Amino acid sequence: MRKLVILTIFVLLNSTLSVLAQDAFTPQFEPVENCFVPLPAEIDYDCGYVGVPDFYTGESIRELQLGIVRLNTSSDTPGTPLFMLLGGPGESIATPLSVIPTLLGVGADPSAGVTPFARILQNHDIIFMTQRGTEFSTPFLTCPEIGGLAYIGYEQQLDQDASEALFADTLSACVARHEADGVDFNAFNSEASAADVVSVAEALGYDRIIYYGESYGAQLGQFVMRDHPDILEAVILDGANPLSKTSWVQDRAQSFQSALDTVATMCAERPDCAAAFGDLHTSIDAIAAQFSAGPIAYTFQDPENPDVSLSFNIGLGDVAIYLAGNFDLLHNFLLPLTIHQLAEGNLEVVGLTKATNILQSQGASSNSALLMQLSIVCSDDPVFADSEADSEGVSELAIAAGRGEAAIFRTGCSVINVQQLPESSDVDVSRDIPTLLFSGGLDTRTPTARNQEVADRLPNSRVIVFPTGAHVQVPNIPCANELLADFVADPSSLDSLDESCAATLLEGFQFITSLDE
Repeated sequence: MRKLVILTIFVLLNSTLSVLAQDAFTPQFEPVENCFVPLPAEIDYDCGYVGVPDFYTGESIRELQLGIVRLNTSSDTPGTPLFMLLGGPGESIATPLSVIPTLLGVGADPSAGVTPFARILQNHDIIFMTQRGTEFSTPFLTCPEIGGLAYIGYEQQLDQDASEALFADTLSACVARHEADGVDFNAFNSEASAADVVSVAEALGYDRIIYYGESYGAQLGQFVMRDHPDILEAVILDGANPLSKTSWVQDRAQSFQSALDTVATMCAERPDCAAAFGDLHTSIDAIAAQFSAGPIAYTFQDPENPDVSLSFNIGLGDVAIYLAGNFDLLHNFLLPLTIHQLAEGNLEVVGLTKATNILQSQGASSNSALLMQLSIVCSDDPVFADSEADSEGVSELAIAAGRGEAAIFRTGCSVINVQQLPESSDVDVSRDIPTLLFSGGLDTRTPTARNQEVADRLPNSRVIVFPTGAHVQVPNIPCANELLADFVADPSSLDSLDESCAATLLEGFQFITSLDE
């Protein structure tokens, strides 16, 4: 009799563990009174969580919680809701929500007119959903201790190999801690995240959605298009790479070189820039030539505290990382000047940046969803060697930029050791869904050529290039916001969208040739 009771309990327990993955699973939205990302009272919004199974097929062990913030339209006859998915992978929805009041014109002078996002909200709900493993989801796959490694590495005077070993050991301990809490990292991949989009839509009562995805969100959007096309009325991909790449850093050096070439061409086309800096390709080669004998010693002295002094080496990889970080809306005007100064041996800005990162790392805690990022990347496009980022015919500077990123994922993928998605995850999507792609002319990660590759396989698509844009155009470029609002209002307008505002970005665009300007 006792054996029968134990067997019955086992069967019931197994049934409970599996129920989330069965067809009977129905996602529910559970609102919360105090939102994890509070917004001004002028904005009508809902905040809460949607529970989803960790595995949609097979046996599900636990329910995951995804944080949701929905901005509610005032329309009595609302249109299809706009879902906004972020990049990284692992970016927190706190980032875009922090600027939502500005994007909606809250507190602005009414004479300024209706903003593009306010136009969208007039007739469409706007939904920000966390991706599994990110901040405001449960579990949150973070490793706080990673934040202090830069200072530890400096304090112990670790070389590159020893620094990588420290990173790997710290990461391994973090992975083990999450696994002890019941986390199965195989549950965190792009196929599951795509299914989560459907679950959240169902929980919120939507049959169809308009999907916007930036950076990795654009890659995730292609998974949704492939696996769940019926839920999509239209798609916007902002900074896309084709699914057919098999390494996260594939062609990364070529992408960086493409951005460098564009800067060089734009400088040559502007008399003031050309006169000040000449051929920027010569300067780019000169940057790398400085490191032909190896890293360069540098000492940082805090001007306000004579007791704070740091001595370390600057390598070509440090310069590449610094320069890549300057390809953004605020620094694009300075790119030729920055390249020229680096070529002349002025490494002060690189040294200052590295010293600041080291000092800020002392006792610091990371809040990034690092393990979520590694789970996503390593389950679909794992990195096994730094050379996977290389491309032929590119500068040494571009090679260094690609390999610097590759090293992080090579180490991370060796530690997290997740199962690989099927080969179908590397097949480019082809769906007849109205799809608008945004591309930045100065994008170091997803250049226009990559966006065009995605578009070439989508029969109902269009690429709009923002010549002075970097990686991701919304919400920093007003023209992109206007086009987004126009397309959301009427996805059938894809071919007739007026993109003239993108072309005008070049009108009057000038590089700064001196810091005295």
